[in-house]
Amino acid sequence: MGIIEFKDVSFQYPNGFSAVENVSFEINEGEAIAIIGQNGAGKTTTVKMINGLLKPTHGTVLIDGMDTKDYTTAQLSKIAGYVFQNPDDQIFHNNVEDEIRFGPKKQGLSEEEIVKKTEWAAKLCGLSEQMQENPYNLPLSIRKFVSIASVLAMDDKILILDEPTAGLDPKERAYFRNIIAEMSKDKIIIISTHIVSDIEYISDQVLIMKKGKFILQGPADELLKEVKNEVWSCRVPNNQWSNFERTHCIANSHVMKEVIEARVISASSPIEGAITVEPTLEDLYLKFFSDEIQEEGECI
Repeated sequence: MGIIEFKDVSFQYPNGFSAVENVSFEINEGEAIAIIGQNGAGKTTTVKMINGLLKPTHGTVLIDGMDTKDYTTAQLSKIAGYVFQNPDDQIFHNNVEDEIRFGPKKQGLSEEEIVKKTEWAAKLCGLSEQMQENPYNLPLSIRKFVSIASVLAMDDKILILDEPTAGLDPKERAYFRNIIAEMSKDKIIIISTHIVSDIEYISDQVLIMKKGKFILQGPADELLKEVKNEVWSCRVPNNQWSNFERTHCIANSHVMKEVIEARVISASSPIEGAITVEPTLEDLYLKFFSDEIQEEGECI
């Protein structure tokens, strides 16, 4: 039995929209889990059911053996800490130190323990020099680390992060990955994201969600078998590119002098001279979501 169990779980919003449909999975102690999918896939709804922010309309969610329907969010937050996608939804204090202190203080810890946990979380998140700053005078990216530190300071068994790297630059995203690597030594980490590159090397299990259902789940190296021999590197003459781009799923491309070098997701060779290359989670993601990405104008 996992620490977290979803048993045939569905969630429907009051307007009748079914965000999650018949989802079942387990998360075991010490695992780092990534739930990936496009915006609107049901990721946030799923993770909000873990700490009781939402209750399933069908099925059962068990956290450490407790049915979430029988407990309040406040009770579940002692086990599962939640970092919102928008840090402004959870920052309420006038300086960084008070924001980080709030959780341990609410837990009834001694002043010595409060100080210890506050300083530890601040240092881990690179905030030691901003402790007296008003969070709202800091950039959005730094406020994200403030919200992460405020949850880390409570030292919950489960850490949930919703789109944690949205709005972070490459250096900040690398710093975030280092934090997760450190925390995953003794916590369950659950990351909901559509930025696939951030979780490829820090997650034990990947759950791919589309339109409220999990379409694939398992270790990343196992999932990559779904796209093995379907990722190609090729060079396309400039005068053929316009038509080629319309008819193929392009992972990325680079303009050269007379040709365009492209990485392509295709079940068969997309053009003469193409060679297969090792797939990544981003390639797998594109295989299942290229239609939605193109509709949103994000591709390729």
